[in-house]
Amino acid sequence: MFRFDSRRNEKRAQALLTRIANQHCSQIACLYEGPREEPRVPLTMAVYVVPCKDGRPQVDLAFACATKEIATRGVALVVDEPVAFDEALLGMNWEQQIWWLHSEVRHVSPLGAGLWQVGLQICKLLDEDDCGPLKHLMI
Repeated sequence: MFRFDSRRNEKRAQALLTRIANQHCSQIACLYEGPREEPRVPLTMAVYVVPCKDGRPQVDLAFACATKEIATRGVALVVDEPVAFDEALLGMNWEQQIWWLHSEVRHVSPLGAGLWQVGLQICKLLDEDDCGPLKHLMI
């Protein structure tokens, strides 16, 4: 039987969460790894990903996922399977508009529990004229 009334167990749970938080704290990571070239902001938001092949968007392969972090040059995504493309269009809903960014995949890393992190480097912001085949995709 589980015992939830123990003050000792509460302290152990807090210690576990503290260790997890410390391991993922960017300020502490800088002490070990040195400062990152660019600061990252932990941010979770829904986005659309449209894989590209030979520079053409594969709209039929589009999927939604969530961001993990953003920076001025890139975005980390959390997906449920490793991706098999090298470039993609990333749709972000901001200020009541969907903005499309052309990006290149920099890394795909397992997170555990069947989830993967995909690091995207942002190459350019698409002009509204370039977004014709993407207009029907909504976040």
